[in-house]
Amino acid sequence: MKDRLLLWVVLGAVVLYVASAAINKNRFVPPPPIVPIDSNPVTERVFRDKSGHEIRFKTPLLDAFHYEGDAGFCAELKKLSPPADAFVETSEASCAALSSAKPEDRPRQLVELATTIATATSDRDNAGKDKSVTLALSALRAALDEVPADAPDQVSEILDKFWVAQFASNTFPGYQPSFLFGAAMEVESGEAEIALCPITGRTDCNLYVPDKLMQALTDLGRWKSDEALLLRAAEMLERNYRRKAGPSKNDELDFAKDYIRTLGYAGEISAERGADHVRKGAAPLEAWLQKYEKDTLGYELEPIYGHLGAAYGRIADKTKALDDAKKAMQFDTQAYQLSMKYRSGEASWEDMANLGDSTLLVGELERNEDQIKRALELHREAFKITHKSNDVEETSYMEMKLARTLQHYAAADLSSVSDAERIPLIEESVSLANGVIPFFESAGSRIYLNITRHVLDQAQIQLAKLREAKDASQQ
Repeated sequence: MKDRLLLWVVLGAVVLYVASAAINKNRFVPPPPIVPIDSNPVTERVFRDKSGHEIRFKTPLLDAFHYEGDAGFCAELKKLSPPADAFVETSEASCAALSSAKPEDRPRQLVELATTIATATSDRDNAGKDKSVTLALSALRAALDEVPADAPDQVSEILDKFWVAQFASNTFPGYQPSFLFGAAMEVESGEAEIALCPITGRTDCNLYVPDKLMQALTDLGRWKSDEALLLRAAEMLERNYRRKAGPSKNDELDFAKDYIRTLGYAGEISAERGADHVRKGAAPLEAWLQKYEKDTLGYELEPIYGHLGAAYGRIADKTKALDDAKKAMQFDTQAYQLSMKYRSGEASWEDMANLGDSTLLVGELERNEDQIKRALELHREAFKITHKSNDVEETSYMEMKLARTLQHYAAADLSSVSDAERIPLIEESVSLANGVIPFFESAGSRIYLNITRHVLDQAQIQLAKLREAKDASQQ
């Protein structure tokens, strides 16, 4: 499978999670599966408008945080800071007001307490931050539990505060992997807001997209390798774009780039519909290029060519069609050349990596020895650049990519490469794969992990055969 360059923004959050593992090269155990801490059956929440129209939704993540009653909640709140802390004085006053509040006022006061607790975490250690977030979410759950069934506006205000989850530490025990907790809560609240929309008085529910939902769906979909979540993210992108009356050139471009990325991720995951997903994702950007290419500066076109090259590379991975592979190589070459032009003669490692991918695939399909060798040169050069940067995400990505290219190079029918020369190449591939697998295990990157494990399996089989043949020839 031809792995293409994904965005690495999410991996920034992973670094803290795997820092100790990155230092220790020993084998380490993968984190638990992505599940909330509470697996009890989740009940539906039911709300209605004045005409009696009902909607239903579930909040399983929020429901995992139990509210222990006002007394228990306030007792835990007092433990968060020293007695002289101004936060404690404020929280004590809020707790006193909460206990004597009218039922209709309690949800609002619980929400205010939740946001105050969560935002006062900056000077706390990880345990303190996580305790604060746990208490804040339990208060939001209590608020949602206490809202009258005929008060959907109050429900919206509570759902809008699920962002308090972002204050959890990188070791938060309530969700695994912890760096995805904020995204998971955003998805839960966003989907609940969409479900609630028809009884809130809005008239644009067919186009309504809550803030942060698209990115949260994309993050979860990528890291959980969940095709359905990514398709939902693409649907939200379409909704959001349709809201724009007379979109500008930049509006069209922003949508097209997000769309091609999102459906590109879905295409990598899907075995049966992968090529279809990516073709659909590429269509808006190809249309934009046809419309605006002549009026766009070169440095602006570079990433656009790169996106389209990556897309057709993914398609060619699935179809193994030479036309798709050549189209990927064409776009990748344009991106590489512009990168060289605007970076003082040295292309970006991303453009090198992408061009190496498409060159390798075309070389394999055409049985072109020069192209296969060129692909290895490009990936070695890209690896050197990332290695010098000491960036763990970039280096890990190129370790995977170089391991794969070395394995393919050694397996190719190259007349100029002897079996004796192939052995050290395969050994290098095995070493790179073994070195990067622990990182992908801890990061939870299932796509990259599967790619690397497949490379390792194939390389070990090749290496065993080559060594066996070498030993036989020496007898």
